[in-house]
Amino acid sequence: MSKETEQHAQDQREEPSKGRRKITDYIGIGAIIGILAGAVAGYLYYYYIGCRSGSCPINSNPYFSTLYGMILGYLVGDMFKKRKKQAENQQQATASPDS
Repeated sequence: MSKETEQHAQDQREEPSKGRRKITDYIGIGAIIGILAGAVAGYLYYYYIGCRSGSCPINSNPYFSTLYGMILGYLVGDMFKKRKKQAENQQQATASPDS
């Protein structure tokens, strides 16, 4: 290996990639917990209450029931996500009153 290649490899190890993001940058931890809890709740709903005849499209299939639970869990969990813009606007409003 040349010195340039070794230096480039060392630079990449020292500095984290700017383009790499975590999933929590896109959705909040509350939404992730909601998705997991919804998946469990959806499956449990299928197992204990589900429709055995096949006439109910969501309850008769464990995959649909789990997916439906995940969607509802995401919606509920996302309600608790603190919005950055709203928090900044509230801080600015309290910091500089217009009177």
